[in-house]
Amino acid sequence: MYKTEALFHLEPLPFDTYIPENADKLILGTFPTKESLRKYKFFYPNTSNNFWRILAGLLGKDLQFLKGDDAVYERQGILDKLCLAISDMGKTIYRQNESSLDANIFPVEFFRSLTTILRSKP
Repeated sequence: MYKTEALFHLEPLPFDTYIPENADKLILGTFPTKESLRKYKFFYPNTSNNFWRILAGLLGKDLQFLKGDDAVYERQGILDKLCLAISDMGKTIYRQNESSLDANIFPVEFFRSLTTILRSKP
């Protein structure tokens, strides 16, 4: 008898959208990496991801903090200076087999609609 196992875990989004007062651009993601890979509770928290290094480089800076609250504040400062808002679309998802791949996350509830985000900061 052939048996497969696909483990799914229900997971809520661990943080909220970040929209600086001066934001005129929006970056949308799907959902954060699995918790064991997160070094801080904010967007793109996996240190192997180049997202924050690239944004810091646009400002001619290097990242100083790689974990904890200091890393969050540093990244919020980058978004402030670049006038960038950031959000993930999933509010609650099923994650398959602890994977962080978009192909293995299934939305149960969306965080907010794109229209709601844009209306809050036209």
